Amino acid sequence: MSNLRVSLVVPVCNEEHILTNQGCLLLEYMRKSGLNFEVVFVENGSTDATPQKLRALAQNNEVRIETLKERDYSKSILQGISSARGDYIITMGIDFTDLTIIDRCMASLATADIVICSKNLGIDSRPIARRIANRGYNALARMAFGIEFSDIEGYHGLKRRSIENIVPQIYARAHLFNLWLLLLAKREQLIVTEVPLFVREVRPSRFSHGPIMGYLAFLSLIEFAKLKGRGF
Repeated sequence: MSNLRVSLVVPVCNEEHILTNQGCLLLEYMRKSGLNFEVVFVENGSTDATPQKLRALAQNNEVRIETLKERDYSKSILQGISSARGDYIITMGIDFTDLTIIDRCMASLATADIVICSKNLGIDSRPIARRIANRGYNALARMAFGIEFSDIEGYHGLKRRSIENIVPQIYARAHLFNLWLLLLAKREQLIVTEVPLFVREVRPSRFSHGPIMGYLAFLSLIEFAKLKGRGF
């Protein structure tokens, strides 16, 4: 076991307008928690002042920065998990509004290997288009793979020693990391549980536009077919 209790993995891309404030809120919350922690920001493909703002946040001893040249959520999460030093890992977005989810994750990780932070068990105050897209994606995943959870996408809590052998088997791109993780967890008979997550938008979503949502839906279908071809 390491000396670090928990690693928070936070992918960021073009978040110059909210990064400093959100980062400081996260550090303040974790310092009050009494947990020995680190925050691993994974900068991926930013073209604004995000890298400079990250360097300022890294003046705090608890902050580390990982960098990827291309913008990709799944690759960012994988990079962050691979570099994490904590006994437990929580993956989350910088647009968080519910930091108490960290407490619920840590409590559930006492008995679970993976904790899903479910928007569908909590309160989802995002625009209706995003809520419909989320529920549609979850319904398709349940039908295709028999995953009986309320919400596949979003934040996750992970017990590092339980998932360190399956993470190298994940070859996901875009938003598919979570699905890969849960399919491999099912195969390895890991214990997965869910806790409620409460969300609202702190900035306009980049995925609410028709063409982007259409592309992600098309990509999902392609990746679903590939996963079925792998025997899932």
